[in-house]
Amino acid sequence: MTSIALSGGTAVTNSAPFYDYNDDVIYVGDDGGTLHKVTNAFLGTPAEITGGGAASGWPQAVNSGHVLTSPVYDPASQNVFVASGQLSGGHRLIRIPATGGSSNVQSFTAGLTTGASSAVADAPLVDSQAAKVYVFVNDSPTGSGAAILQVPTNFISTTTPAQQLLGQASGTVTNVLYDGAFDNTYFTSAD
Repeated sequence: MTSIALSGGTAVTNSAPFYDYNDDVIYVGDDGGTLHKVTNAFLGTPAEITGGGAASGWPQAVNSGHVLTSPVYDPASQNVFVASGQLSGGHRLIRIPATGGSSNVQSFTAGLTTGASSAVADAPLVDSQAAKVYVFVNDSPTGSGAAILQVPTNFISTTTPAQQLLGQASGTVTNVLYDGAFDNTYFTSAD
């Protein structure tokens, strides 16, 4: 077993590492809004990538001061997707190329409420074939209850997500909504 101290020394409490099998790379987010990249996860000596500047640098501060969810790497778009904001406001869905670089980061907040009662607690869900990203929120953009938001994998800051409500709001939202999963009908459907 190996333990890796991430640059910045910020704790990681909500982000499970995401392993990219093809490139032997691990992505993980910390509690301060920074996304980290570790190389040689299993095929060498694991080490975090640091440095490189705005064009290709790692780690990347993607939403300073906010807890990040688990990241997801999408090999089709070659982007890493991560969400932020757990019962603290400042929610974002973020995409960054696997090559890194803060000048390449795209994020949007449309549809992600910023109140203390809402949260994005779980990793985005990515459908590489359909080029869609889903994020599960405790409180919808309309404040009508929990919802699933859908955007294309090439979203930009002004993208407005499609929304599917999951239930009615009942005052202050205190339950945490975690990701669902695609079922067999989804995978076998022609649409």
